[in-house]
Amino acid sequence: MSVISTAVDTWYVKQGATFRYGFVLYNPLLDVDGNPILDGDDKPQPDLSSPVEDLDTCTARCQIREEKDSPNFLMSATSGAYDAETAPLAGRIFLKDQDIEGRIQIVLTDTDTDKVNIENAVFDLEIEWPIQTDEVRAEVDRILEGPVVCDLNVTRNT
Repeated sequence: MSVISTAVDTWYVKQGATFRYGFVLYNPLLDVDGNPILDGDDKPQPDLSSPVEDLDTCTARCQIREEKDSPNFLMSATSGAYDAETAPLAGRIFLKDQDIEGRIQIVLTDTDTDKVNIENAVFDLEIEWPIQTDEVRAEVDRILEGPVVCDLNVTRNT
């Protein structure tokens, strides 16, 4: 498994509206000895010619919380097949979106964003890799995190 740096970005969410966010996850840029090349913040630089190719076997999860240490989440989403009874939060994170290697897209429905009822929050997105034969637990990388700025809506369903 490669070393993946955590990117930071701000999500601008309109409460009660569909939210879409997509990006391509790249492998780290390596030196001649196979070590990640670090930037000024000691984070691995992405190799823009090498998207991560094995996302098909991964799962992803994302949460929005009022603060990092808040006990309850405002909104949660996962990858995988949606099922109203067993997986009501699934089907909102797409790995290998549009059949493009390394592309991840998050789609939050209007019902999802309605739950974000404060103007400022935080989020993160994690990828869980398949368990390797020499591992006891799956490896998890936090690949994206940052603040959420929510434009609260006036029009509501109730």
